[in-house]
Amino acid sequence: MITIRVIYSSNGNPAKDKRVSAETKSYSKDQYTNSQGDVDFDLTPGDGQVWVDGTVVHRGYLEGRVSVYI
Repeated sequence: MITIRVIYSSNGNPAKDKRVSAETKSYSKDQYTNSQGDVDFDLTPGDGQVWVDGTVVHRGYLEGRVSVYI
């Protein structure tokens, strides 16, 4: 499992209710962040991309917890 945490860069607060997409070669799914700015994806660690509300915010290896700033 990989957890994506979405954080507002302007104030460091978690971003709730944001649509997050995670994609690897064999996986693609959209989910919404919870009140802590987190969303869990059941995917195997590997190279991939993360989008928040349609904008790419991370390209690279996905593993464990990945924090992204918007």
